Amino acid sequence: MVPRSDALTRRGFVFLVAGGLVGCGSSSRPTGSSGTLILGQATFPPQLGGGVAANAPVQAFDLTRGGALLFEGRTDASGNYRVDVATSATIYIIVNGLLNGSRVRVSGLLNPAQQGLSKDFNGVTDIACQAGVDAVLGNPGQPPPTISGAQVDARRIQNLESAAGRIAGGVNFFNFSEVLAAATRVRQLTNDGASPPP
Repeated sequence: MVPRSDALTRRGFVFLVAGGLVGCGSSSRPTGSSGTLILGQATFPPQLGGGVAANAPVQAFDLTRGGALLFEGRTDASGNYRVDVATSATIYIIVNGLLNGSRVRVSGLLNPAQQGLSKDFNGVTDIACQAGVDAVLGNPGQPPPTISGAQVDARRIQNLESAAGRIAGGVNFFNFSEVLAAATRVRQLTNDGASPPP
């Protein structure tokens, strides 16, 4: 996927990650360690075969602090990630996997204080994550942001993921405009996650 603007690049929600993040299995924490370890597995959407995002760059960002980078690392050969963050606020985690020579992002929103410390990512969580990040940080050409990062709690994440689950099967995840359109639809169906989808 292609970076869309300098502002979004600074926030970290981009599809392509600059080369040379860190070596496989290693990590860095720009804001220090808190002992909050989040685990999960990143898998590609079923319509792309559903395989794991192996040995892929992982980044975690604080949604309550304008998308501040918290962590960089890599998934293992089974697509498993381990993210150590210095916050219990809502975060978003991005895994940029390589599938048949093309980059495919899988990502997700997580509120460690409310949802626990384990979450798997797939196409549904990716659309919901895009919707949540857009609702807070904005995205050029999309509806304006309407909520703060602190408002993205476990209930709102559940509502976004529930709506994304209804439409993810028809999304071509190689085409970013389709992911954006799906995220916008999720925002509309849930009033930016405030309500369950009808």
